[in-house]
Amino acid sequence: MPPFPILLANRARLTRDRLHETVHSWLSGRGGFRDVRFVPSKIRRREVHADVDPTVAFGVDAETTTARLEVQFEFPADAAHDYYRIQWVAPDRNYSVGWHQDDHRDALGECHLQLDYREEVVDVRPTDFLDAHPLTVLDARLERLPDVLDELSWDGDEPRFDG
Repeated sequence: MPPFPILLANRARLTRDRLHETVHSWLSGRGGFRDVRFVPSKIRRREVHADVDPTVAFGVDAETTTARLEVQFEFPADAAHDYYRIQWVAPDRNYSVGWHQDDHRDALGECHLQLDYREEVVDVRPTDFLDAHPLTVLDARLERLPDVLDELSWDGDEPRFDG
């Protein structure tokens, strides 16, 4: 993996645009990620999306050959920590799973793992809070992603977390 740029070592100086630019560059330099793009546009960088080849990106066989990674960071002035959404999307099976650190499910703690199917939330679980630089968080979440995907099973045509 490419090393993290030193210019972003100070989290207090991060902006969403600057971080999304760095995420874009970082993903573009990794094997298995292609068509890395800003959403909705390069001028308005709200998120970074990338098409993913799971075998190349993570060295694992996946149930899908078409997947997308969606990454979004925010720095709310009134929040005690950064917000983010790091979401694995499998459009051919119509599900997604990812880490959300935001103020939407405070009862679960500062961060949760969310499973969506057909654009509805089917399961949510608390997960570890990482108080680190956003690129360190992204790297840690991507490292954990193959295990999370292994924890999914299908009950008929609906995904669920095992256990």
